Amino acid sequence: MPHDHGCPYSDCGKKVADWFIEWYPKARQYEIGKRQLAMDCPWCRRPVMLENRLPVIPTDKIDMEVRSYEVATEYAKRQPEKYPDLEAFFTDLKQAAKVAPFKHGYWPNVNIP
Repeated sequence: MPHDHGCPYSDCGKKVADWFIEWYPKARQYEIGKRQLAMDCPWCRRPVMLENRLPVIPTDKIDMEVRSYEVATEYAKRQPEKYPDLEAFFTDLKQAAKVAPFKHGYWPNVNIP
């Protein structure tokens, strides 16, 4: 959640098939939901808030957090396909659109063609 919405910054605007709020620790997910913490756009890496389940630019300065590699890995392992790790999830062609912005440089240790 949300799905298939573009980045709210006009100079980015790239479509994000899945914002993967699930890749934040639970406590951070609640903070994001309460508008106490911003997600980052996986393309331009700027802060994004959720308003009525849509990504918006924060109106006030707010802390932003990057998605957790560890939480994302656990998410991949819980999928019906039972991926052994996040990289296997990223290389599954069925996931290509959803994972596109996260495959190259989102985390320093991940660079998947």
